[in-house]
Order: sequence, then structure tokens, then C-alpha cells
Amino acid sequence: MIKEVTIFNEINAREGFGFTGAQIAKWSGINSSQISRFLNGKTDISVGKFFQVISSMPKSFQEAFWTETLNFHYVTKREKKEIHWSVLISEASYTDLQEILNAIALRWAELEESQTKSKELVST
Repeated sequence: MIKEVTIFNEINAREGFGFTGAQIAKWSGINSSQISRFLNGKTDISVGKFFQVISSMPKSFQEAFWTETLNFHYVTKREKKEIHWSVLISEASYTDLQEILNAIALRWAELEESQTKSKELVST
């Protein structure tokens, strides 16, 4: 994940965002010391936590990050032109597929937990 954190830091500086580790920690809900170590390249974080960081960032940052990382234009729902997820998956590398599957597993667990809580509230 060295490439991704390098791109993350470059975009934060180059695009004029200038977000601090404390801001990123607050938005993402990840401990500030872990964010600091990650941003300084002293430790790695899990793919799930990395996606948590990226998804907590402002949309303009996310667009710049994904454009740089994946070398394609990030498409919002407001735009007419969309890249279907199946096309992206068909072009993904082995490592990309591992990360995608880990992200899906994390999301699945979140949804399962949410459903379980909802059922508990209804039954009480």
C-alpha cells in the first residue's frame, strides 16, 4: 500500500487540500497516532481501514485520489457517462481483486450487523 499512501500524500499537498492527520483521524474514526504513522510511511493499515480513510475524505479529494490511482475519471451519479463496475472488475489485477473482495467482505459484515440490530429493535 506504499503506492497508495504516496499518492494520498501527494494529492493532499499538490491539490492544495492540506488536511492534517488529526482531521483525517476525526473523519475516518481511526486513531490519530495510527493515521500519523500510516501517513509517514512507518506502518501499514488494513485494506478495510484504508478504504475507511478514503471514503471519509471530501468528495473532491476522493475524485483526485481515484483518478490518480486508477488512471481513470471518477464518475459521480450526476454525470451521464458511467463506467460499470463489471468493466472495472474485468480489468482488475490479482491484487486489485483481493482488495475488492476484502472490501466487499467488510461491507457485508457491516450490513449484517446493521440487519441484526434492526431485528433486535423490532423484537423488543
